[in-house]
Amino acid sequence: MIRRAVRKLRSGLKRLMGLTGFPRIVKVKCPGGPRLRFRLHNSVEQNRIVEKGGEEETWAAFLRLLKPDDVVYDIGASVGIYSVAAGAMLPSSRVVAFEPDPETRSHLQANVSLNGLRNVEVIEWAVGDKEGTVELFTDGASGWAPSLFAKQIAKAPKGKIQVQQRSLDACIASGELPPPSVMKIDIEGAEGLCLRGSRKLLAGSFGARPRLVLLEVHPDFLPSLGSSQSEVESILEDHGYVREWSKHRSDQIHCLYKAASRDES
Repeated sequence: MIRRAVRKLRSGLKRLMGLTGFPRIVKVKCPGGPRLRFRLHNSVEQNRIVEKGGEEETWAAFLRLLKPDDVVYDIGASVGIYSVAAGAMLPSSRVVAFEPDPETRSHLQANVSLNGLRNVEVIEWAVGDKEGTVELFTDGASGWAPSLFAKQIAKAPKGKIQVQQRSLDACIASGELPPPSVMKIDIEGAEGLCLRGSRKLLAGSFGARPRLVLLEVHPDFLPSLGSSQSEVESILEDHGYVREWSKHRSDQIHCLYKAASRDES
């Protein structure tokens, strides 16, 4: 009896370690698509990948809207739950994943390689409204989401590094990047800066405008970077985008905007 109990306890401990031990590889099923593999290094990445950061419904809805020939920008890619899934589901598409935090970016690149994807390009600079060097507040891949300002909240990043910032308009105009047909933006209050630096793109100056913009709005963070929720909404609406739906999650708002046809706008 005692030996059997000890064996059962050991077996339970092994199962527990298999669920929580790091690093480890997990499999994630895409909605109606392939099964992905991700290497987890800590509990933060486990939340972002296994739990989809509490955004599984939004993640799945986004993926279902993609088309085979889309050019997808994943701005604030983290370790790749959006960009790896998009690249795997649409092998003929092109995905550009932006992640300025070095450690997080290395894990993103590893997850891209783990899934054998050759259509996902990883970009190291932060997306903003001008060219130059900025401070990124971050504690790496195991910390709170990096941001361009020092958040005054619990678990906010305590470290900071210098990173390059560039605008999408400048890089697309120079031919460095292809214009996107779909954009996902989740950059902790810098979404206003990103949209300011994308006015030409949103106006159709480079050809067809992005048909979809999935945006995570941070009303409490935007003022720290000189923006506001109303500015974010105005930029998109002024360029002919219509909000299809929005969902509140804690202090964030997930919004999907669709480019209205020229006749509608």
